[in-house]
Amino acid sequence: MGDTISMLFENVIGQSDLKKTLALYVNAFHKGEVFPCVLLNSAPGAGKTTFCRELARELGKPLVEINASRIKTVKQLVNQVFREWQGKEVTFFIDEAHALSKPVETFLLSAIPTGSQTSVTVNYSDADGNDGPLTFDYSLMTIFMATTEKHEMFKPLVDRLYVLTFEEYNKEQLASIIERNLGFPLLDCAKEFLPKYCRGNARSAAKLGVDLRRYCIVNDISEVDELYAEIAVDELGLFLYGLNSEELKTLKIIADHPNGITITQLKAKTNLNMNAQRDVESFLLRNSLINVKGIREVTNAGRRYIDSLKK
Repeated sequence: MGDTISMLFENVIGQSDLKKTLALYVNAFHKGEVFPCVLLNSAPGAGKTTFCRELARELGKPLVEINASRIKTVKQLVNQVFREWQGKEVTFFIDEAHALSKPVETFLLSAIPTGSQTSVTVNYSDADGNDGPLTFDYSLMTIFMATTEKHEMFKPLVDRLYVLTFEEYNKEQLASIIERNLGFPLLDCAKEFLPKYCRGNARSAAKLGVDLRRYCIVNDISEVDELYAEIAVDELGLFLYGLNSEELKTLKIIADHPNGITITQLKAKTNLNMNAQRDVESFLLRNSLINVKGIREVTNAGRRYIDSLKK
């Protein structure tokens, strides 16, 4: 099993438990079992798309990537996607699955197998006369979904899927991702320093590695120590923890209200919609920069963070 894991996921760093589970599914698939319908669940940037692409290559099937926000109706999903692939080998990857409409989720629920089923037939018809049974033959096809908002999905559909949740990346894994995209090893002091400027996920670490490589090329640097790393993140305009401009703005607004600020007052100042505001606050909370107890308050760590920006 260990060799299978290392060979299958040689391009993927971290997520050891997830790799073990998926390697089991892959091994069973190569011995004649159907690959289950999987929902990959994580915060943004964890590597869900990378895992799906690796798996599609291993399964040896064409990969069809579908952004759920573009699928508005069951008719669109059936006529533009599923009918085209009837009777053919294919891996469907439905990203941002929480953006699916309720009718589409209900349709997918009817198409996902239960127990030991290997095939599901769904009767379908629409106003344009496109009708007749649709066969979902899971010896030929595989369905992966991915989401950052599992709680917003249709619960019966989530319960029908095999839900796999990503672990948080640790400092060593983030440093390895930075190194891979940089193209040469970091000194140990830089390995300690640079992951602090990632958002704790693979995507941000990969971007930092690429940007650091460009910085090194421009400045003829072949070895990155902590001093070069500090200069690079400053010139790249990166903030500790990988805060973006909206998060930094929100933190400063909250810090300007020593007695706290209500969500209504905060939204009036940030001009963010409810979902964006929730994401911003979630990231600030995760890094212990604010408290939310009815009102929003900056923590001591958040205050120190703001003070450090003034130096």
